[in-house]
Amino acid sequence: MKSWVLLGVIASISFGLSAIPLKYATGKEYVAAPYHTVIAGSLLGMMTVLIIYFYCTGSFNLKDLVSNNKALSLGYLSGAISVIGSLAVMIALKDPDTEVSKLMAIVSTSVLITAVFSSIFLRENTLLIEKFKILGGILLLLSGAKLIVR
Repeated sequence: MKSWVLLGVIASISFGLSAIPLKYATGKEYVAAPYHTVIAGSLLGMMTVLIIYFYCTGSFNLKDLVSNNKALSLGYLSGAISVIGSLAVMIALKDPDTEVSKLMAIVSTSVLITAVFSSIFLRENTLLIEKFKILGGILLLLSGAKLIVR
């Protein structure tokens, strides 16, 4: 198995599991904490994991951080866009009627956005057969999300 596939599975599990404590933290029938409290906790959790990762791999270099403004800016943009999605999920999870599994099925359709925009901006999937594979995957994903949400 290619390492990126395994890492994709790890990311999928992590993102899927991360919704559970968010529901407990934000849901009216549970803790019902304000968003800023939950986000602060999320940031602390992220920083803890990142510090451990950087320490274990020896991959943090302050010189790289200050010398690569373009990468820092793109990372900032990615983080800003990501937090919009996280806020949307938290707001949805606050509603007692929100079913986490159904919400996350809808959220997982983000793959569609990635497929379209990576094709446009990154010029990925230029082969016709690749475009058909992606289109087939998109159709299956939409069908699956529709089945789950009903």
